[in-house]
Amino acid sequence: MEPVMATPVRSRWVPAFFDKKWVPVLLALVLFMVSGLDLYLNTYTRIKPHHVGLVAMVLAVGMGVGFLLWATPWALAGRIFRHQTRFAAHMAIPLLATLVLSFLFTATDPIVFMLDLDRWSLWISLVLYGAMGIWVLFAHLHLVSELHPRKLFFVSVLIVGIFSGILSVGVGFVNRYVSRQSMLPFSLYPPAFMVLPGKTIEDYMPLLKSIQANVDEDAKKLATEQSSSPK
Repeated sequence: MEPVMATPVRSRWVPAFFDKKWVPVLLALVLFMVSGLDLYLNTYTRIKPHHVGLVAMVLAVGMGVGFLLWATPWALAGRIFRHQTRFAAHMAIPLLATLVLSFLFTATDPIVFMLDLDRWSLWISLVLYGAMGIWVLFAHLHLVSELHPRKLFFVSVLIVGIFSGILSVGVGFVNRYVSRQSMLPFSLYPPAFMVLPGKTIEDYMPLLKSIQANVDEDAKKLATEQSSSPK
């Protein structure tokens, strides 16, 4: 008798085309280009032109190894518990999630500014990233476990909730400590960008003065370090 092949699990939570080998390849290429562009825009003044190829290779190898280390245990678990690896799907899930998180990381800051939601920025980030984390964990578990989706969803919410709680406590502690040090905001937008204005031009003057003071302090520290470092 010929061995019976296990039928791949189909679910609205994990699209069927995720099993196509070209899907993780395409997602990896897009993520590599997005990450490379972001790296270049943030560090182009510190990367020499003849080092660009080396940096790109390190980025590609690092991303590839990281995603392989993440997807392989899930694929092995699927082979053990459901007799199917679904390796392409297990690769596509974190790749897609990383792309979405990259967009959220870029878009959250200006949206929070435009809607004057500064006081809620941490909670907004936790909710958005937490929702994506729940989907990633649920999708992986759904492919390797035969438990009811509701139970898997509960387990995913519980694990991500515990992790988010620990992370929020750590971020709060770090912010309290770092707030005493010289620190600049990630982004600064003009007041005209606000859709729901909650601050006037006068409200920005103390912030601008604080940023100028921080810039001057950091410039002095850098000049001191450069003068004291051996030639």
